[in-house]
Amino acid sequence: MSYEFKRLSHKHYLFCLGCNKVLAINRCPLGNYEESLAKETNYIISGHKLDIYGYCPKCREKYAHKEETCVKKRQRHGWDQS
Repeated sequence: MSYEFKRLSHKHYLFCLGCNKVLAINRCPLGNYEESLAKETNYIISGHKLDIYGYCPKCREKYAHKEETCVKKRQRHGWDQS
């Protein structure tokens, strides 16, 4: 994994479980949620971390059987919004 200089903003990452490729997500998808959560819970939120795991386009075919298992697991736990 490459190191990045700490900036005013932060990054989140996609991790490939097949080849260990790491892809930085350039925008924070949690900003608005963090604000509403702070209001809802009366917490002063100091930060968060989000890492997403899956299979990159090159590894998807090789690990297709695992992808099906992941989808079933998300559905079983109610993690799928679709």
